[in-house]
Amino acid sequence: MVRECENCGRIIRGAGRKYCPYCRNSWEVKSRNEEDYLPENENYYTQKREFNWKPFFVFLFIGLIVASFFILSDDGKEDLGVVGNSTNTICQYNAQQDTGKVVSYLQDDEGNKYENPVQAGDFSGQSTGSVFIGSCTTTFILKNTLDKAIPLKISYIHTYNQDGKLTLTPRSLDLTLSPFENYVVSETIENIAPAQSCSVDPDSVNIIYQSNSQLELKTDKIYEEVCKKCGGEICLNDGEKCSSNSVCGSGICNIAGFCGTERITECPTGLQNCNNKSCLKVGIKKVGERYSCDFECKTGYGKEGVCETPLNEKIFKIVFIVVFLLISALVIYLILSDKRLIDIVRRLKWT
Repeated sequence: MVRECENCGRIIRGAGRKYCPYCRNSWEVKSRNEEDYLPENENYYTQKREFNWKPFFVFLFIGLIVASFFILSDDGKEDLGVVGNSTNTICQYNAQQDTGKVVSYLQDDEGNKYENPVQAGDFSGQSTGSVFIGSCTTTFILKNTLDKAIPLKISYIHTYNQDGKLTLTPRSLDLTLSPFENYVVSETIENIAPAQSCSVDPDSVNIIYQSNSQLELKTDKIYEEVCKKCGGEICLNDGEKCSSNSVCGSGICNIAGFCGTERITECPTGLQNCNNKSCLKVGIKKVGERYSCDFECKTGYGKEGVCETPLNEKIFKIVFIVVFLLISALVIYLILSDKRLIDIVRRLKWT
């Protein structure tokens, strides 16, 4: 059906149209806000101003492109993180370290150990002040706490002060104490001068034991407890993230990548056990990438160690592409020929 545009007089084709394509989108026609009457069985009904389908088809076309991008792309699940290293600073695994010091002790035939069987005590000295005195005496007692004779060598520092002049004299003595004996060590300095004093420093006393038929002198190294070292660094506690067995205090870095007492353990959320060798992330490998276990593939399918696309998904993609191309061709045709979908529907209906 051929008609003239009611606004500019151009020839237009198609039933139900009052204006040509140039005038339909003009501000002059749109501002009239007039009604469009369409014939149907000799009756007329009112319809709103005609709708411009061009933007609809443009947005449909863009939507199909976006949908195809997501369907055809290999993007899968987001990567899932794992638990980080523990901040625990307490050493779970300790070791004994040599301090470089030794301890001496006596041991009898039954294996009993005696570290300090002889005690030194009851230290005494003299101080004359300004009083005239002819001598100065110091004493202290060595007490044997065992029911066995103990041979020993004792050394100490004797301190003598005369008129403000201090004299330190080392002393030593070899002796054997009888069982439970209290031995008095005494020394007297004869001097007629006043203002003198004498004493023995208790901290200077050093007792060195010796062996006999009943007791044997033995020496052991002194150790202290320190954090266990793994490769020069403090060993990791159980539950801390690890890369190898050598960094764990337990000597085991489990399949989940954490120190522990068992090699095979439950994998954290987002990871799966792969042949009892490691815990791997799910759906992180693209098509064409190699995998250790097929659950690593985003497609969930693999062959001979390489991720592939399942057959049903390949068919779906082919069908989608065909439909997409047909719809795209139709959209392009409608946009270029300036045809409206409603016109096509009406013509199908009238035929």
